[in-house]
Amino acid sequence: DNEGRGIKVAPVGLFLPQIRDSVMGLSGVLMAVVGLVLLIACMNLANLLLARATERRKEIAVRLAIGANRGRLIRQLLTESVLLSVLGGVLGLLIAFFITDYVGKIKLPMDVSLTFDLRVDWRVLVFALGVSVVTGVLFGLLPALQSSKLDLVSSLKDEGAVAGMRRTR
Repeated sequence: DNEGRGIKVAPVGLFLPQIRDSVMGLSGVLMAVVGLVLLIACMNLANLLLARATERRKEIAVRLAIGANRGRLIRQLLTESVLLSVLGGVLGLLIAFFITDYVGKIKLPMDVSLTFDLRVDWRVLVFALGVSVVTGVLFGLLPALQSSKLDLVSSLKDEGAVAGMRRTR
């Protein structure tokens, strides 16, 4: 009675094996786009930190002159950049919490109904925190290193920033 019938065992996954490759390719493209957007945002943050450090030249020079060591200044500037990036990550997570409800209500003009199960769980939170801290450290390190090695005499005399800009380029 059951001749010709059988069971096919498929590997565990989120997608049917027939469409798995195309879905994984699309996911890879989306991750690359997200990575590029993150890179652009981090470069903008690094440029803003460099500009801010140029404005704070005199403050940093005074701190170095009264005895602060370079490592302490670098740690302070890194703390500021990590704080900015973590705040950006928290803002992104808040936006993700609000958007997930709206994405689930999207009705595509297709015969096949798609359901989006987008939940922000602990893995997403840990990943977002990790990416925020790592990008804060990586893109805050160069501005912190450059702003902590100044010529004290010219910075304290408040000479123009034009000579300093040529040197730091």
